[in-house]
Amino acid sequence: MNNKQIQKIEKKIHRLLKKQGDLPLAILAYDCCSEISRLAASWIKKEEGSLQLLILKGKGIKKTNRKHDVIAIIEKEKVFIIDPTVWQIFSNGKVFVGSHDNLEKALQSVIKKYGGSWKVSEEIKKVNRKDQKEWKRIILDIVRENIKIEMKKRSK
Repeated sequence: MNNKQIQKIEKKIHRLLKKQGDLPLAILAYDCCSEISRLAASWIKKEEGSLQLLILKGKGIKKTNRKHDVIAIIEKEKVFIIDPTVWQIFSNGKVFVGSHDNLEKALQSVIKKYGGSWKVSEEIKKVNRKDQKEWKRIILDIVRENIKIEMKKRSK
């Protein structure tokens, strides 16, 4: 996994979210980290089929009741962590979180950065167009709802 590949994923997520409206990514991406993480993992799997891709799920993020998902990309002896919806937690964050020598160290770094408790939720083993379409549909529905809520707030 290299910087160019990570930037490509970040741009695809930006385009998907910004297609619905020109609001901050923190607002657009709110409450759709599960679907965006799975969709981004499926894009990576499609391009790099040999990589092992894990969805890591955290709860109690930043000392709240919030949950959050990130992706662990295992390539040979390295584990890369990317957060496709980092803006939900860190408004100026970057998708790339870090690289580590093993999954245990990666999990510890995620706990240090986000707080809460984390575990491997699932592995993305293959790309399925039907699932991708469904994730996109859910994401766009959530984003449209986020825009409505934000417009209501602004009109008060």
